[in-house]
Parts: sequence; C-alpha cells; structure tokens
Amino acid sequence: IQLGQPATVKVAANLIRLLSYQNK
Repeated sequence: IQLGQPATVKVAANLIRLLSYQNK
C-alpha cells in the first residue's frame, strides 16, 4: 500500500496540473 499511495498522489498531481493548464 505504501508504494501504491505515492504513485496515486503523483497521478493525481499530474491530472491537477493538466486541469490547471487547461483552465488558463
């Protein structure tokens, strides 16, 4: 689980970044 959590966080961060760029 510990290894899975960081990976999920990275994916979520990438999605948020993409959304933030699209909003601009």
